[in-house]
Amino acid sequence: MAQPTAPATAPSVSAEPHSPAPAPAPSASAEPRNLAPTPPPAPRHAPSPFSSISIKATPAVEPVRHISTEVVKLSDENLLKYWNEASVELGLQELMSEAIPHLGDRPGSFEIDAQTVSFADEFKPHKIDVMEFLRSRTGMKTLDCKVNPRFIEKTEVVYSPDDKYAAMLADNPQLEHLRKLFPLIDY
Repeated sequence: MAQPTAPATAPSVSAEPHSPAPAPAPSASAEPRNLAPTPPPAPRHAPSPFSSISIKATPAVEPVRHISTEVVKLSDENLLKYWNEASVELGLQELMSEAIPHLGDRPGSFEIDAQTVSFADEFKPHKIDVMEFLRSRTGMKTLDCKVNPRFIEKTEVVYSPDDKYAAMLADNPQLEHLRKLFPLIDY
């Protein structure tokens, strides 16, 4: 006949989040265990404030290697050559052919004369890529670019009849002869 067993009970849950779990009741057949934490092993020698750096130790960081970068003397011809290379490599031939760069007033800078308003707007998202390309080709890490809008401003001027006749006479001097031939026509 089977012996009756005790009903299974759920482990107790403590309200404290970091409380240790209750130790199981020692059984008669189990050997008593020492549950005290074991201390860390003692160091071989006492630590010294000067023992953190060893002369024999290999350095953790490799020495800095100086990479020579050749800086190209920037001229209008070199700038135009690199500009055309950038347009081909970045796939911006149509956009970049609209403007021709030239050296600026300051050293390490160049200017682009934009012929249309749309060039400045269309070039703006690609400027970073173009500048990275040109800086890598020239070796000038501080190369800067300025886009100058160069479009013709049309001004409207209101002319009086005498001013209008004077402007027309400047364009066509034969108009005075026609006025004398036909005096009744108001010019």
